[in-house]
Amino acid sequence: MLSRNKVYYFSGTDLGGSSRIPSFMCGVFAHKMSCNLIGVKGMTFRDGSETTSMISPGPMTKYATDLEPLLKCLVGVKSKELGLDRKVNVRKLNVYYIIDPNDHYCSPIRKEMTEALMRAVNHFKNICTVPPQELFFEELKYCKQMWNYWMSKEPNKNFLNDINNRAGEVSPVREIIKKITVGSDFTIGSIMNFVNILSSNVNGIWVEEITESLKQKLLAKLDDNSILLYPSAPFTARHHYTTIFHPLNFNFFSIWNVLKFPATQIPMGLGEKNLPLGIQIVAKSNQDKLCIVAAIELERRFGGYVPPF
Repeated sequence: MLSRNKVYYFSGTDLGGSSRIPSFMCGVFAHKMSCNLIGVKGMTFRDGSETTSMISPGPMTKYATDLEPLLKCLVGVKSKELGLDRKVNVRKLNVYYIIDPNDHYCSPIRKEMTEALMRAVNHFKNICTVPPQELFFEELKYCKQMWNYWMSKEPNKNFLNDINNRAGEVSPVREIIKKITVGSDFTIGSIMNFVNILSSNVNGIWVEEITESLKQKLLAKLDDNSILLYPSAPFTARHHYTTIFHPLNFNFFSIWNVLKFPATQIPMGLGEKNLPLGIQIVAKSNQDKLCIVAAIELERRFGGYVPPF
């Protein structure tokens, strides 16, 4: 049963934050499930034969308690494999946190965003047997290179052709010039992807090594009873189209697509301008249950969704 008689929710696909970013901006919950749990047929021209992908669907909800039943609907019989019905004692969780990935492609994190994360950290410090531990990983600053590289490895993925409904590849340079002059038919999000494509020439071997290094360092900490608290963004929602001035802030979200870990976006009240604050809760693959348990606990403590006005 869902938590309210009338519940409005969406299920979104998330390849670099496409469900978590709007949920953060609007102050609601979103869960990007562990990757490769269900087929991705029909998700931007994928045909269902893919065995691995960064893309993952998941629920976007107003209440944290609605995440689990909706996730069960999506994964079906795999809910047992994920242990969604098992009991988890939130007070026994091992909690880790990262205040700032120090990614120089991203905007500096504002004080109110850090304070929101530390409120969550301090809450778990008060209730958990083991106090939270801060982590830092040098590899996080290479998120841009990692996401661009692994995007190029997505199965059946040719963005320049797909964005044109497979009627032929578009010219990134031509569309960028059109956007800033006479106007382009493509959205600002697509234009930013064109920019990424033009700047994505990286050493594949190096990226694979960096990705594996980061994954193994995280797995050394995140076991079957551990979660990681991570910033959602450097600042709250901004005016339309201002994304063009800080296009790579989505790195805060896309890193968990790269690693294929589950991640839940959590609203943490309103900031100075009455706009939603938020954090992400991350766990190792197939430990989605831990993210949701922690989300419910933070909703109970901090109120969850608050109308941003």
